[in-house]
Amino acid sequence: MTSDRWRRIEALYHEVLAHPLHERAGALATACAGDSALQAEVQSLLDQPEPVGLLGTPVVKVAVPVAAPAKATLTGQRVGVFEVRGLLGAGGMGEVYRAWDPRLAREVALKVLPGDVADNPTRRRRFLEEARAIGSLNHPNIVAVFDVGIGEGIPFIATELLDGRQLQDEMDVGVLPIRRLLDLAVQIAAGLRAAHDAGIAHRDLKPQNVMVTRDGRVKILDFGLAKASGVDRDVTGGQPGTLTAPGIVQGTPNYMSPEQA
Repeated sequence: MTSDRWRRIEALYHEVLAHPLHERAGALATACAGDSALQAEVQSLLDQPEPVGLLGTPVVKVAVPVAAPAKATLTGQRVGVFEVRGLLGAGGMGEVYRAWDPRLAREVALKVLPGDVADNPTRRRRFLEEARAIGSLNHPNIVAVFDVGIGEGIPFIATELLDGRQLQDEMDVGVLPIRRLLDLAVQIAAGLRAAHDAGIAHRDLKPQNVMVTRDGRVKILDFGLAKASGVDRDVTGGQPGTLTAPGIVQGTPNYMSPEQA
């Protein structure tokens, strides 16, 4: 998609958004003048839960309030053998807790499906896909999986607990020195190459999904949208098209590759 096309979509989006809700469908159809592809692209933005500056504002800036609603956490409870100690973060693909593994006497990061979607078959399959995607990889630049299962009815993935911060946090401080930038880029590329060599495409690589440990090691996280590349199937081995369908957006718009966008 060309930049002119994106600008056209953005302009129509804001133009139609200015109309009352009951007039938007007609206004969009008139403005698109028979261009069904353009109409579908703009309509997909209008169908979002609330208007956002999608093409001009990093999605993370508008997504945080939505992704972290006030609700009960699992802190103090058990999920399987793991003792949950505190919430580390939450997002569209799950909640991540600091937890204790009494079997090996170590802390882990425990990713779980939120209670309101834990019984959703598609979300469960996505979750299993992520576990299998990461679990099939063994590389120093990809977070390591220790365990996966269901405890007290809650699907979980236990991974190494990283001591560091998101790449986004480093970027927010200021412009990265060129040597630092190249070091991080090489490590990210190495992790992605290992995934690609195993036939797995991440599909949601962004600064929020990359951790940098205190000793400078890059760790790629969150394979929740991963897919076996080059074939029309998901990592769980499901039927073609079960988790991905034409016209469905997978990933974060501001970080999509040009061909995906």
